[in-house]
Amino acid sequence: MSNFTSKKINFRLRDAYLYRDFIVMDEYQNYMKGQGWCVKYDNGKTLCTQKTKKDCIAWVDQYYQDMDDFTNSSVFIND
Repeated sequence: MSNFTSKKINFRLRDAYLYRDFIVMDEYQNYMKGQGWCVKYDNGKTLCTQKTKKDCIAWVDQYYQDMDDFTNSSVFIND
């Protein structure tokens, strides 16, 4: 798998990181910094809540790996 980098962005007046097609951000950055990292689509829907940014990035990588495994599975092979 290729190494992807996160890019710091401003999302809804908060600091966040764009990683692949997801937004990774700390939900509580003004109050309890570092306590509620989430993976979101840019429409705001939360996919999961993790404890660290690193956990969120690992979740996104696993998501893409699972999608690749499904796409390459025998479900799509025509006999």
